Amino acid sequence: MDIVYENKQSCCGCGLCAAVCPKKCIQLIDDKTGFPYPVIDQTVCIDCGKCGKSCIIKNGYEYFTETPDFYAVKHKNKDIVMSSTSGGIFTAVSDYILAQDGVVFGAMLDENLNPVYSYAETQKDRDRFRGSKYVKCSSAGLFENVEIFLKSGRKVLVTGTPCQVSAVRKFAKDHPGLLTMDFICHGTPSAKFFKDYICYAQSRCRKKIVRHHFRYKSSDVMWSHTEANILADGTVDSFSYISQLCKNLFYANANLNPSCYTCGYTNPRRPGDITMADYWGIEMVMPDFADKRGTSLLLVNSSKGRDIFEAIKSELEYKSSNLAEATAGHQKHLLKPNDPNPRYAEFQQDYIERGFEYCAKKFAPLTWKDVVKSVLGETIVRRIKSRLYRATI
Repeated sequence: MDIVYENKQSCCGCGLCAAVCPKKCIQLIDDKTGFPYPVIDQTVCIDCGKCGKSCIIKNGYEYFTETPDFYAVKHKNKDIVMSSTSGGIFTAVSDYILAQDGVVFGAMLDENLNPVYSYAETQKDRDRFRGSKYVKCSSAGLFENVEIFLKSGRKVLVTGTPCQVSAVRKFAKDHPGLLTMDFICHGTPSAKFFKDYICYAQSRCRKKIVRHHFRYKSSDVMWSHTEANILADGTVDSFSYISQLCKNLFYANANLNPSCYTCGYTNPRRPGDITMADYWGIEMVMPDFADKRGTSLLLVNSSKGRDIFEAIKSELEYKSSNLAEATAGHQKHLLKPNDPNPRYAEFQQDYIERGFEYCAKKFAPLTWKDVVKSVLGETIVRRIKSRLYRATI
């Protein structure tokens, strides 16, 4: 009798086992916290073992063995930088692929704010993938669509978490037309948890949330981890306690996928041809290159990645870097995974039994800083922060 995984720490929910199953008898079913796990219909299973042999965790994390090249990069087009989480490297790479009549796969929030993987054949559709999504995305259709486009002879760029990228590479057997781009990952909460947050936030603001930015930039909100809810009446809430609640719970490290706490991809050996991230701490190691709009950390991990970088570097401002500089700030997930919150088990039990609102109030309570901000008002606090920033440059 085939068994895909032994415990929840040994499954990232990538969906590769279901994609390779010749009888299509494996389904990903969400547990009570919303994370997907493979379930085998044993009445159909033929015990071929392909699911276990495909598992990226059970068979050891796979990555490129070459020493990566490190760069700090910014797109020369400042509008692209402002539309991106950090320095715009994703847009530069994906523009190149689209110009070759290629296809770009990435994560997005659909019209119902469900986090999913989709694909784009135009820049307009590709723009939906810009920006970080700190949530587990459904991989439904991902492997099948990648295979269709590769078999048709088109170039394919797949971007995503290291585990998802690794699964796609293994599925496609490193097809010459496939380029992969992972990112340095903190870990992922479940889609259910994010949906519960949206429902709670809407109940508090009494308006429908039509978009959520996991990383928001504007003329007065520069490169930082500021989240924003866009309401149906056009209001942008990037200031309130409620708008930052999802972020605060994310950093509590109590709601991530169990496998994230033992992730084998939290090191400089990467599964993607290219790795992207925020270059946190760049002001400490490259003060002349630091930019309040945002700077990307780029790791080039393979010969394919180097070819792409050579092709796009004319679109970029860039400087060589190294591992020590890249980890001088807050980019510690190049060295080790997060430790779970000491009250992780308590959080999980509370979430299952008492729900999102109870956990929010218990693990990310309203603080005196939140109260002060609400009293002073957004405009005053923004002005104070702006003056403090100008005083440091």
